[in-house]
Amino acid sequence: MCGHQVMVSQKAHILTEGPKKGANLLILCPSCHTIFDTHIKPKENQALLDAGVENMPKSWEKSIYQQAAEASKLARTKSSST
Repeated sequence: MCGHQVMVSQKAHILTEGPKKGANLLILCPSCHTIFDTHIKPKENQALLDAGVENMPKSWEKSIYQQAAEASKLARTKSSST
């Protein structure tokens, strides 16, 4: 997305729920991959919902940081209750 050539590129999944290949992948630099997952997906999700699009991908609702924080909280809750 940034146009910079980097030695290390990463595969960004457009839909986490989708296939791990082909049209569901973007090859991005590490910075663009982070921006895509943390900012672009949630903002596009909200814009499309505001435009009346239904059945958006579940993985686009929250940034990867929000998803990780919720998973960590759930894991702590489970470990403290056992």
